[in-house]
Amino acid sequence: MQTFSVTKKRIVTCQGTIQLVTALSVMACREREEGVSIKGYDNYLVIYGLFTPPNQTHHFLELIKKIANAFCSWKSIVFLDQNQIDKIGTMLHHSSSGVVFKYLYDLVNVSAVDEIYLCRNWQLGNQLLINAFESAHKICYGDSVGLYFSEQSSAFFSSGTTRKTKKRLSDSWHYLIIQSRNHMRTFQAWLGLKTVLGRIEFDQGYFALPDAMGELPSMPKYKKIDSTYILDSFRLLLDLVDSKYVSNFQEFIGDSPVVILLTSNFSEAGRMSSENELLAYQDFITTADLPAETTLVIKPHPRDSTEKIEQLEKRFSIMFDQVILLSEPQLFYLPFEIFFLKAFGCRDVSRVKVFSVSSACLSLKLLFGVSSTVGFSREVTSRLFFDDYKDGRLIHENDLRTAVRTL
Repeated sequence: MQTFSVTKKRIVTCQGTIQLVTALSVMACREREEGVSIKGYDNYLVIYGLFTPPNQTHHFLELIKKIANAFCSWKSIVFLDQNQIDKIGTMLHHSSSGVVFKYLYDLVNVSAVDEIYLCRNWQLGNQLLINAFESAHKICYGDSVGLYFSEQSSAFFSSGTTRKTKKRLSDSWHYLIIQSRNHMRTFQAWLGLKTVLGRIEFDQGYFALPDAMGELPSMPKYKKIDSTYILDSFRLLLDLVDSKYVSNFQEFIGDSPVVILLTSNFSEAGRMSSENELLAYQDFITTADLPAETTLVIKPHPRDSTEKIEQLEKRFSIMFDQVILLSEPQLFYLPFEIFFLKAFGCRDVSRVKVFSVSSACLSLKLLFGVSSTVGFSREVTSRLFFDDYKDGRLIHENDLRTAVRTL
């Protein structure tokens, strides 16, 4: 294992706890394949795009910092809040790239790095950083535990946006107007009157599940990393889960059958109303044939609102004798895989059923061999999601089910 005579610098960008664990796992993979010690790097962590309810951001951010510090030392850990991102977005319209990037460099405490790690190269925060550090070796680590999502992914965008784009591009006159505006923006950027962010491709990608979502990574070079890197990262973080809490949890559930519901932030992201989301979870669970003595465990998504989750607990308390809500901040924002590893790692999981509506179902199958019932269903999704998101959600659900079956 070698260290560099001249210390290299790298930026890790992060939009959540699971994304950070995956990024750090990819870093470990690269260090091993290159025979380089982590001591040969100055590390800079840039956090942004958390998209949590404002009163919950602090707890999410603090846990991200704990996870980061459990892995390695950092020259700087910076959080760019949405106001700062929006300010830079406004600057793009009337400032040169030199001015915009200088402002960003001051915020993140570094102006040049050898490597930069991002989950994707679209969305404003990612575009800003990949443009500002274009000369660095640009590495994509994907979303969740290493999934690739393009900017056309059905999991993110409404069908209304897609239809609108197709309609406009089919109109040749409108297409010419768009092209002329693009040329004008380029000319203004050349004059230093504004900044145009380029569509910059990654140099390399590392994914645990590169093709799980039905599309292949677009970068010219990518590899599938061994899932043991991610599992080792989760094991490193087991101390973040209180051992006494786990002991009490295990004693409480005993040998009773357990249903685990992994939620997501659909209403917070504008894909359905809050009431419809609550109804969707109820329909999802009640259609299952569950023993009367079943214990329900609810693990919130880090971007869920606490108010919604509390309402969900109340509704399920009428249906189940025992409901456990993992609502403490250390558990609410923690990747569920860490809690599962500590609470169920040495137990018989044959009486555990997982109901998931997100890509968390893939990590449980990949790392622990535990299958999930993937929700919601064609009927529930078609009835309760907003119209523009129904088709994309149905495609995403089908992709998740297919991936779980084939893992």
